[in-house]
Amino acid sequence: MIELSRNKQYTECPKERSPKGELFVIHDNTPKRKVQVAENIKIGEGDIVNLTRLGKRHAEVVYMTNEPYPGIRKLNSEEYVVIKSGEVRRFKKNDGKTVEHLKKVFKNLEHLIKTNFDTEENEHNALFITLTYAENMKDAEKLYKDFNKFMKRLKHEYSDHEFQYIAVAEPQGRGAWHMHVLLKSDKPVLYIDNKKLSRIWRHGFTETERIKGKDPGKYFAAYFTSLEVEAKESEHGAVYVTDSKGKKHKKGARLNFYPKGMQFYRCSRNIIRPVKELEVYGNVTHEYGKPVKANTYAVIQESSAEYDADSKNEPLNTIQREEFRKRQTINPPD
Repeated sequence: MIELSRNKQYTECPKERSPKGELFVIHDNTPKRKVQVAENIKIGEGDIVNLTRLGKRHAEVVYMTNEPYPGIRKLNSEEYVVIKSGEVRRFKKNDGKTVEHLKKVFKNLEHLIKTNFDTEENEHNALFITLTYAENMKDAEKLYKDFNKFMKRLKHEYSDHEFQYIAVAEPQGRGAWHMHVLLKSDKPVLYIDNKKLSRIWRHGFTETERIKGKDPGKYFAAYFTSLEVEAKESEHGAVYVTDSKGKKHKKGARLNFYPKGMQFYRCSRNIIRPVKELEVYGNVTHEYGKPVKANTYAVIQESSAEYDADSKNEPLNTIQREEFRKRQTINPPD
């Protein structure tokens, strides 16, 4: 068991009292780390990489110059121990972690879309559907209940199709909810008239379009997290994009509107999951060809009172993420 001592140092409050009433001086001596963009590195043909297979044509590789080691061990919901020093510290309460968690979840969503909705394989049998409400509907639980009923009616109407779907709940700045659905059929061609789709939905307006682009996973992950804004709402330092309809969106702004703990996307049971494995880098390039994109980041440790000044900006690890896409091999239907 790890016991607290009189000179133990914590990181959250300036002062703390022990169970016996003794006063502890508390200050933050945690070594600071930052992540910054770095130059691409050359991965050796024999190096082991983390490979994620995303369907038949897409893949992603992550390579690290140093394997990470566990830096802390959780003791309870409030405290953790630094393995290197044995020091007990308290977790910092930070609402921003919710947004960071959502970013990771959206990365998983991007992988799911790449795995199941390749536009060159599913050009004719997949649709992007938006389900909206006629009124300003703000109940996320009702949204999912209505969507489940919608899918039952859709399957009944098109009983000769076996559907796969990824459904993403999306909040608006005013608090209203609507649903985006990536829908795929096992038939070579899927067509649903938008007026008929509205009758099946029953709650308001619908919009139906084909899924386009070379990388729908990346496109939709960015689309779902960006929030439409007015030109006068622009703020310094924010990143904005304009969609195909000329509407301006602030990248990542929608993440702040999701309630904490909400499961904001759902998949059909027959959806295909990405496959993760360790692989030799040369085998990856032989199978997929050269990477189409590479991003490299360096994890830097800045100096602190506990560490030698020479350690400032010392790179602890370099991480390179590469994306692969095979050339089209699927012939379109007649």
